Amino acid sequence: MTKLREGLAIVEDEYLEEMKDAKDRDAVLKHELVNIRSDLPESVILVFEGDEDKIVYFQWINRINPDFDYEPLPQRGKKKVLNLRDVVLRDKNNLSSGIYFFIDRDFDDLGGFAAHHNTFITDMYSVENYLVSREVLDLFLINEFHCHGKPKVRAEITKHFEGVFEQFLDATECINFRIYKGRKLNIHIPAIPEKLNSIAEVSLLEVKAISSPPSEIIKLNREPTQDEINSVEEDFRGLTRAERFRGKFILKFFERWLKELAKDYSADEPVFFKDIVRTSNAKVAEITLGTMASRSTHPAGLSEFINSMRPPVQPVEKTA
Repeated sequence: MTKLREGLAIVEDEYLEEMKDAKDRDAVLKHELVNIRSDLPESVILVFEGDEDKIVYFQWINRINPDFDYEPLPQRGKKKVLNLRDVVLRDKNNLSSGIYFFIDRDFDDLGGFAAHHNTFITDMYSVENYLVSREVLDLFLINEFHCHGKPKVRAEITKHFEGVFEQFLDATECINFRIYKGRKLNIHIPAIPEKLNSIAEVSLLEVKAISSPPSEIIKLNREPTQDEINSVEEDFRGLTRAERFRGKFILKFFERWLKELAKDYSADEPVFFKDIVRTSNAKVAEITLGTMASRSTHPAGLSEFINSMRPPVQPVEKTA
């Protein structure tokens, strides 16, 4: 009995320490935000999930309102954004005035946090999903791949791309379902692969699934029961895959495929560029997150959200 009490005491101490650490981290973030507000008392502050989101939203916001001035504050993930938001909303000195938050929908939407009018959430899985489309590819073909004046060449390439993209979605569907189950059933996922080769084999002409089973690619802390799987499978099958599958996977596929296309452009006997007078190389180095975002559609409702923003009502004094 004594050992049991000791064990429970240790668990309680660890829990309290974790809670203290979490509060300390929130306090540090709040302190940083207060200092930014002190330095920029009249600026709108936009809090993003990370640096990539900051880059993408800059392009979208600039297109919506080129005169809109704001200070970006990237965090490290959705949970940190929402934790900071809730800390800000609890502040009694009106710190939340003029501060807005941006998160990806992912598979878990708000992840248990409450909705709020100062928080924008994408209608697709994440910002990356908007960057991968036939329309974005067509603009790259016109400019970076020098296919201007060659609509038939572009049409052939974009049609082929759509087929290969579908192959990629087929190859990664089971992997996405593993992530979906983890998120919807609140089962912890220790790690999600970051390298494209860990989830699919991508070439110019085709995509193949890798030989490893999905359970080895996406490990869950526990396997869901069949009843649990049944409870979420129908909704998963109803998702529009290009819009609602994991965006980082989709973007990595697009980046790799564009590199393969650039190799074809430079080849002695190209598959797609036989009718193009190739006087210079494809400008692949100019294809970045920023250029993708500048040519993509932005999320539904973003224009309204940006145009509804207001500067802070009053400055917040800098803390010691």
